[in-house]
Amino acid sequence: MKLLPVLDLMNNLVVHAKGGRREHYLPLISPFSAHSSPLEVIAGLLEWYPFSHLYLADLDGIMGRGHHRSVIAAIVQNYPKLKLWVDGGAVSCEAILQLFALGVAYPVVGTESLPDIDTWQKLRRLPMADQLVLSLDYRDGHFLGSAELSAQPELWPETVIVMSLGQIGTQKGPDWALLNEIKQKRLQQGGLFAAGGVVCLKDLQQLVRWGADGVLLASALYNGNLSAEDLIQCAEFSTYSQ
Repeated sequence: MKLLPVLDLMNNLVVHAKGGRREHYLPLISPFSAHSSPLEVIAGLLEWYPFSHLYLADLDGIMGRGHHRSVIAAIVQNYPKLKLWVDGGAVSCEAILQLFALGVAYPVVGTESLPDIDTWQKLRRLPMADQLVLSLDYRDGHFLGSAELSAQPELWPETVIVMSLGQIGTQKGPDWALLNEIKQKRLQQGGLFAAGGVVCLKDLQQLVRWGADGVLLASALYNGNLSAEDLIQCAEFSTYSQ
């Protein structure tokens, strides 16, 4: 199971996401850096644990009030081996191709940003479309996006994130009801990533048993709920569970 630390970017800073209410997000305070500069936080994270993937949520891009392409370019330059997943609200072919050109390994398309199913169909015809990730965005049990896309799992890509925005930073644990609903609806095995609510090692082990291919981690890391030893144990547990 892949472990993806998450950096939520707003106004060129890393912020602490909670409950999906972006207007209330504040600069991140964490044990990994004295400041909320993205490069400093990443340096602290990678010194603490050798993550190979990193998830960036460009909140300014998602909210349509700017972007963090220069920050993304700096991260690629400083950490060329780090595989970046980026959700910046990109839904046009041009915007997705810009992310690939920056060196982003996996552009993430959030359903909350998709205007309709036809837009997604155009993206699926792009070169390197097999590296697109679809984030199925939910808040308080309600799907955010095209009902048509939600109802047609045959149009979903190989990798899908089940994003429970209301669970983020709340210490409530994963949204198991939603995860099971998506797993039952999905037409192929694997490729599901959980996002929102993970608190502790037990949650990670349960996700391994459930069959998650990966998990997005933020508050559990930054609050100190998960230790580096916990992540090592999770990796070992994943290996033994295969």
